Amino acid sequence: MGGVRARAIESEKATKLKRIQTALELYAVQNGQYPQGDKLANKGAAGAAVIGLQLSDFEPTGYAYPGNGMETFGGIGPAVTGFKYSPSQYANGVGFQCNTGANPDNCQSYSLGYYDRVKNQAVLVTGTL
Repeated sequence: MGGVRARAIESEKATKLKRIQTALELYAVQNGQYPQGDKLANKGAAGAAVIGLQLSDFEPTGYAYPGNGMETFGGIGPAVTGFKYSPSQYANGVGFQCNTGANPDNCQSYSLGYYDRVKNQAVLVTGTL
């Protein structure tokens, strides 16, 4: 995918990535941790609302997207059309992804990213408490 339209879409994804990152940091300030993965993953508008955003903030323009919102788990490659959020219970980002479950994990760090189809590379940001 190339051309002006493709670059515009990738630019919009970069802007949305920054908006999501800012919302995650605000959530952490207010709650003492980042949100668990299963609070955001495949929850549609309800997942976006957890961090004070709209579903449209999670959906890239120009791609068919099922309206499930952000995804978690797995890597970021050419098959990924949306954003991937992977919180960790450890500040160094290693270990299992933290989720709510019976004993909710305290999420101390995260990685967030998408695949840039113009540059053919993953774009990733991280956060740590």
